[in-house]
Amino acid sequence: MDAMERRCQIIEILCDAKMRIKMRDLASRFNVSIRTDVDVLSLTYPIQTTRGRYNGGIGFIDGYRPKNARLTPTQRDFLYVRLRYTDGQGALKPLTRGLIHVSVKGGTLLGLGNGCPYNDTGYLTSSTDTYYGEALAIVRPDGSGPVQVAAESPLGSAQTEIPWREEGNDHESYR
Repeated sequence: MDAMERRCQIIEILCDAKMRIKMRDLASRFNVSIRTDVDVLSLTYPIQTTRGRYNGGIGFIDGYRPKNARLTPTQRDFLYVRLRYTDGQGALKPLTRGLIHVSVKGGTLLGLGNGCPYNDTGYLTSSTDTYYGEALAIVRPDGSGPVQVAAESPLGSAQTEIPWREEGNDHESYR
């Protein structure tokens, strides 16, 4: 089972749950640490983690019930581009904060966020602040060739080109 299928199942479990689910129960069910999955899902869904022996766990924010808001396996056709502030050797700089502006050629920017529980800019803009030095862009390739993603901030800029071929989804090795 790949990460996207696992995330789909986590959302299904949360949708059907009457109360919070223990993280260790999900981890043992899938035989992996699911912290990264929860971080990625929290960019799209209002997921809340709470500490506590009796009341703790993961669930949707109180009062939220998704309406047909479940992930589908076809969403594996999206690109998840991790944006990080790093030093010259590539080490993460978690205390560095800054507004990052993202532009995409060869695809559509679907969402941009940072995983912070409070995000006043939302997830549908082309700019976001970083959270512990990181942000995540979700891109849908248009299938016409490589996808170019560029990020600019007052602290610097970077760009990457991600090979993409629509036929047969030969992008597996580039995720």
